Amino acid sequence: MAKEKRFFVDEYDELRWGNLVLTVIGAILALVVIFGSFTVINAEQVGIPVTLGKVGNTPRYGLTMKWPVITKCVKFEKTTQRMSLTDQTYTKDLQPAEVKYTFTYKIVSVWELCKISKL
Repeated sequence: MAKEKRFFVDEYDELRWGNLVLTVIGAILALVVIFGSFTVINAEQVGIPVTLGKVGNTPRYGLTMKWPVITKCVKFEKTTQRMSLTDQTYTKDLQPAEVKYTFTYKIVSVWELCKISKL
């Protein structure tokens, strides 16, 4: 009667570590590729793909696919943003003063921003 062949166990019922390690490494790589291939862009954002430092030419919205590891999707807010800052300075007569200021801004053209910031 012939004994059946098993992938992880040899004919002496000893564990084949090489096959087990290769299978685990392959499973980990497959999970990285599967979960690294998708990104989610919210409704109030726009995503710009950057592949190996080169800015892509198509904005992305919603659930999008990308090349894992070599492509990242940079997200920009489309809504109006506010940034409040506080700074310390001195007046003309050397008295300390605290200055509070607020910027309100909105990104109108993501492409112009990409050119300026050199993503």
